[in-house]
Amino acid sequence: MVAFDYSWIRQFEAKKSLGQNFLIDPNHQRNIVQSMNYTCDDVIVEVGPGLGALTHLLIQQDAQKVIVVEKDPRFCEHLENVFGHVSNKLEIIQADALTVDWQKLIDKPYKLISNLPYNISTPIILNLIKSAHINEMVLMVQKEVAKRIVAKPDSKIYGRLSILPQWLYNCKDLFDVGSSSFRPQPRVKSSVVHLKRKDLNIPPDAFEKVEKFTQLIFHQRRKMMKSILKSKIENPEIFLTDHGVDPTSRPESLAIETIVSLAHDYGVLKQ
Repeated sequence: MVAFDYSWIRQFEAKKSLGQNFLIDPNHQRNIVQSMNYTCDDVIVEVGPGLGALTHLLIQQDAQKVIVVEKDPRFCEHLENVFGHVSNKLEIIQADALTVDWQKLIDKPYKLISNLPYNISTPIILNLIKSAHINEMVLMVQKEVAKRIVAKPDSKIYGRLSILPQWLYNCKDLFDVGSSSFRPQPRVKSSVVHLKRKDLNIPPDAFEKVEKFTQLIFHQRRKMMKSILKSKIENPEIFLTDHGVDPTSRPESLAIETIVSLAHDYGVLKQ
């Protein structure tokens, strides 16, 4: 099996426009890959493999297939040259992670792992969690983003990026990764988070309703709920009280289950 060759880093210039920072710490590489368990039936998707620091470990796992999704054509060619002839379970897809339909990528459940580009990590995460086929994810993100993903109500950082993932997944902050573990070194700290899909029966339009409602209320997060909904529906105070919500409460104080319930009935009213 081909080992990861750190001299590759000198052969490729990281593109700032694509948020490329190469993870060079072998301990963190192993810890990230080992944050999930693998079986011979698993399909693993890696987003943004770059030079293949995680790829060379993933193709050694007891998994059926490893699919890498990479936007930069330089790395698609590199990965094919290095790993294509040593593993018959590796598939390389050149695509932009922001435009991939993750529900249609594979017609069966799969696991996903990624060192996400920091400049577009939030929209990618919101796109990933829409797919019911992704049953588990391990993501390395900016530490600030990781804190938001696992934030609880009554926190200043609790918001859409907390509610949407935690509604659908059990979310856990695993460990931090310092800037010295990358080349080039980012100016921010990183964290690895684990997301495990909950066994929920979600109606087809539920995600869109919750996404739109959270966008509405957290765009005005310092206002009271009755004020946010005042021009949107009739009798907002009655609507909120019927859901057990104090009309003077603010969005950041609401539990996820309450927001999901409000979002569903709000969506019905607006149809």
